[in-house]
Amino acid sequence: MADMAMIGIPAALGAIALVLAIAGHIYTKRRRVFWDAILTESIAYHRHHLEAGLARGEFTGRREERAREFLRVVTQQYPRERTRYRGLRDLPVMRLGVKSTLVSLDELLFRIFREDPWGSCHRDDVLKKLIRTFQSTVYRSLFMHSLLGLPAILYMDGRLGAARLGIARSGSARLYRDIADDLRR
Repeated sequence: MADMAMIGIPAALGAIALVLAIAGHIYTKRRRVFWDAILTESIAYHRHHLEAGLARGEFTGRREERAREFLRVVTQQYPRERTRYRGLRDLPVMRLGVKSTLVSLDELLFRIFREDPWGSCHRDDVLKKLIRTFQSTVYRSLFMHSLLGLPAILYMDGRLGAARLGIARSGSARLYRDIADDLRR
């Protein structure tokens, strides 16, 4: 009788693990579609704000050059990379090997800080914030499509929930909250 109980425990644990694995896979698959839609809208948001700011003349001089470079990254470079690079295995390539979106964004931020280290102009802050939220979009896409997809999506869902509750007040959390709310309407 004791042998039957010993066999039943591992079988039950195996069944529970299988059910959890299937549930995690289904959850990841469904939420990946949701987050892909949010990240696609995030790209459109950045493109729109850059185009509108350039049209209104919000960026002048070197900042206009930087905004135009950023717009090229958003409209040309990242869409190509988004289909080519998937997951964390491509992160070292994107960080070290080739001229990638992440490298371009780092260079833009470096130039902005080098040109005005004190950040004296409010318009500069807008460009810096746009670059940082776009970096968040790129990293979230990479993590979401990696083997760490489930923990990444759980984290992103947690940050979205915290933003809805007013706990997370960062720029990217608010941006994704607003996009998610718009997608639900």
